[in-house]
Amino acid sequence: MVETARETIQVFHSDARGSLDFAITLTCTYSQEGDQWVGICDELGTSAFADTLDQARTETQEAVQLQLNEVERITDIRGYLAGNEVHTTVAFQRPYNTRRVLCSQQLWTIASPASP
Repeated sequence: MVETARETIQVFHSDARGSLDFAITLTCTYSQEGDQWVGICDELGTSAFADTLDQARTETQEAVQLQLNEVERITDIRGYLAGNEVHTTVAFQRPYNTRRVLCSQQLWTIASPASP
C-alpha cells in the first residue's frame, strides 16, 4: 500500500517594499515511493523528493517559492497563475507562522500548515 498525504498551503506575495498585495492557495500531494517521499504542487507541477514526509514538505514548499520567484522574474506572474488556474485573493495580513524567501525584488511567503 502506498502512503499518501495532502495539504493546502497559503502563499503570500509582497511588493519590493514588503507590502502584501495578494495571496494564492496551492495544494501539495505527497506519496511514498519506495524509501523516498515525493511531493508535487498540483497546480504548478513543481516537485521534490526526500527521505521523510517532513523533509518532502519542506523541499516542495521551497521549490514552489523558487519557481514563483523565477517565473515572476521572467514574465507576468498573474498571467502565469491564471494560466495554471490559480486564483489570487487580496492579502490583508500575513499569518504568524510564515517563512520568507527573497529573490530578485519580490517576496513570496508560505504559511506553514499543520502537519497533514
